[in-house]
Amino acid sequence: MRKQAFGHVMVAAALVALAACGNSSDVSSGAGSGGFVTQPVAASGTRVGFWAGENFVGAPQGTDPAGGTYWAPRDTSPYTAELWSTLGSLRVPVYFQMRYKRDFGPLPAEQPVRDDTLPILRQAQQAGVPLWAWLIVPYSDGYFATGGNAQEQFDAVRELQAWAQRNGILFQGVALDLEPPYQTFANASSAISGISAILASMERNLDPAAQCQAMHTYESIVAWANSRNISITGAPMPFSADDLVDGHLALQNAFDYIVAPAGWHALYFQAYRSTIGQFVGGIDPGSGIVSSYFRSAQQYFGKAGQVSLATPGGVGYATVDDMAHDVRMLATLGAGDVPIYSLELALKSYGLDGVRQLAAAAQQPFSGSEARTETAPTAEAEAVRVIFSGLDLTAVVATPLVTGTAGKTQLPNAWPDGCP
Repeated sequence: MRKQAFGHVMVAAALVALAACGNSSDVSSGAGSGGFVTQPVAASGTRVGFWAGENFVGAPQGTDPAGGTYWAPRDTSPYTAELWSTLGSLRVPVYFQMRYKRDFGPLPAEQPVRDDTLPILRQAQQAGVPLWAWLIVPYSDGYFATGGNAQEQFDAVRELQAWAQRNGILFQGVALDLEPPYQTFANASSAISGISAILASMERNLDPAAQCQAMHTYESIVAWANSRNISITGAPMPFSADDLVDGHLALQNAFDYIVAPAGWHALYFQAYRSTIGQFVGGIDPGSGIVSSYFRSAQQYFGKAGQVSLATPGGVGYATVDDMAHDVRMLATLGAGDVPIYSLELALKSYGLDGVRQLAAAAQQPFSGSEARTETAPTAEAEAVRVIFSGLDLTAVVATPLVTGTAGKTQLPNAWPDGCP
């Protein structure tokens, strides 16, 4: 049933509804008139978006620190006028990767100047695409928004505002990638190597005092952005929610990142069936893991608690109908924006028609008995989350042992108010 094509009439109707969700009055393209909109384009119900801009020469499908690809030329081939016209007409937001110290900010003396980002953003903006800035820092600094590079993330947010104003790019807001340092899982290709990476990270990272310092910095980032009417979002690892069940922050501390209890515009928990499945023996945990994390995100962060999906063509999403099913499921549960990683993979796996279908699926929630059956909790999802809860317990128990060995015994920080 899930793999049957949607009716053409339903798709057409949904596309018309999507196109009517907003207008382009908040999009500007003149140099010097950029920055951030004070009120992002609001979704009418559920709306898909896409993470984009992580494809580079030498790294065509994501991260690859080998050979200095952080500063490599962008692969611009996916970004056609037809693509931007389609996304603009449907008001599909794009979270475009902005690399600090490459696309903006201080450029290392030994690295080449690249001018391949601004033309992409301008073309998208002129087509009416709502643009968000997905911030990343160099691989050597952790790549993602970690505990150890919190101050660098703050510098990047502030410098991005100035860069956008100078260049006439009007962003909807900023997205921080709240994950462990890139190096933590760089060589984790299986459940066994993944668990090994986790245990090694616990020994290296457990330090509740340092975690509090990072938390305060991220709280300051969010407060700084909110004081300037800049919307700021985060994309946390999924087990961030499992870390909160016992009221401690030990698991996040073990991985050297933090989801601060702050005034986030949204938190898109990475309910990635492909990535999660990797840590349970390569088995697809099913749609239930997506709905499970959405419910937890809402439980702990209210309306701001949302989820992100991945990976088109990967585990669980061999066809566009598979991914459209989970979009419809989230629409049934009342989700807002649902960013999908990534735009380039969606185009490669499903084509532009598939992108249109995903946009339409957001306006097609299940109804009747299907609304109950397709969103019901599953035993598979519960089993996966028990594994992550076990890792959290390990981190809780390990905290006083590891910190005591280092010379000062510490207990895990409480959530949400354990950092004075």
